[in-house]
Amino acid sequence: MSEQLVVPVSALVTRIKTCLQQNLRLDGAWIQGEISNLTRHRSGHYYFSIKDAASELTCVMFRSYVQKMNFRLEEGMSVLASGDVNVYEQRGSLQFYVRALKPDGVGELYLELERRKKKLEAEGIFSLNKRPKPRGIQKIGIITAKEGAALQDVRRTIASRWPMAELFLFPATVQGKQAPASILKALDQADDAGLDAILLVRGGGSFEDLFCFNDENIARRLAHMKTYTVTGVGHEVDTTLADFAADQRTATPTAAAQWITPAQKEVWQWFEQKRAQLIQSMNARMDQAAARLLQYQSNPYLADPLSWAQKKELELAAVSTRLKSAQASFAAAQQNRLASLRLQLNRQSPQARIQVELVRLGQLDQMLGQSMQEFARGQRDRLCRNASLLDAYSPLKVLSRGYALVSAEGQLVHSAADIQAGALVDVRLHDGTLEAQVLKTNQGRSVAGKNDRHDVQEEQ
Repeated sequence: MSEQLVVPVSALVTRIKTCLQQNLRLDGAWIQGEISNLTRHRSGHYYFSIKDAASELTCVMFRSYVQKMNFRLEEGMSVLASGDVNVYEQRGSLQFYVRALKPDGVGELYLELERRKKKLEAEGIFSLNKRPKPRGIQKIGIITAKEGAALQDVRRTIASRWPMAELFLFPATVQGKQAPASILKALDQADDAGLDAILLVRGGGSFEDLFCFNDENIARRLAHMKTYTVTGVGHEVDTTLADFAADQRTATPTAAAQWITPAQKEVWQWFEQKRAQLIQSMNARMDQAAARLLQYQSNPYLADPLSWAQKKELELAAVSTRLKSAQASFAAAQQNRLASLRLQLNRQSPQARIQVELVRLGQLDQMLGQSMQEFARGQRDRLCRNASLLDAYSPLKVLSRGYALVSAEGQLVHSAADIQAGALVDVRLHDGTLEAQVLKTNQGRSVAGKNDRHDVQEEQ
């Protein structure tokens, strides 16, 4: 028995990796396929698969290459990828290390869709106030292909849910180059028809088939419609610019029909519920009214209204009497208070004080006059007494008795020693003055009588 060859897994994986590197060279070839299982790692790397109808290839695109992309990678996008095929040794899996990506076919439509979406967002088309869903929708306009399955789905759904609704069809082409103009025309016609709501619907299809609903003018027209609009284009995963601009977006045409109409059974249940609530409410009100009636019937005042009225009349009379008494007391108190205030006012009145002060001033004036008279009389008496004394002590009186006053150079001469012989003197008599010259002075001699010799020579 030959000896078996045993090799580790890592050796085999390494050998496979070496063979790939040596024998498989893409030489700048581009791999065509559809993006699947796209994952954006927090590090910035992209992990995804590229597949076609027969095969699938696991791919990784590192952040340094992701940053060089000029478009947003989306699930389902058809792309062309460039890179190298290698083996991830830790898992022994074949991986395509992508260095560059570019849209292919539908991928270009994805880029155009993103461009249009950003443009309409910048215009504020998607942020305009959405119209609220009307209540009691009865007239419904349908915009879709005349022979399409979407029309039949909508009619069937509405017929089963709310058959009393009126349906108005506005046929339009919903695929191809002529579709945008046809849809715009149908929208204008429906908006002018006075409807309660408009459904813009189309069945499922490829991304290219539904691309007419990404027309910029259709989105602008939906945003400015005066009628409530609902879209139901494609399937759940399909979203178009028309969906963003409409008042309400639903996943499918059937969902749009369901959104716009109530279910008969639900409405009937609602009516039955309201009917039961109304009966319950009316019974409760009847019970309350019966209890209130019984209370009124047992009320003694209602049983004998005349007696109640007479009692109220007596109470009113008593209150009226108390009111009149209170009014009289209040009026008297106010009169007394008014009189007191008037008296205080009169006492404090400036005119009254002026009169009092005038009387007081007259009394003071009279007293001042009497005092002045008494003062004047006392002064006159004093003056007379002082005049008598002055007259009695007056030098003139002495002079009238024969005496004289001698002065020299304005000074009285009191002694013979004060004057010299030959000096000029003034002699004052009681009836005049004399100017004299002293001939001789004698000191120590008494004055003789009339016959004695005079030593003074008089000059008239």
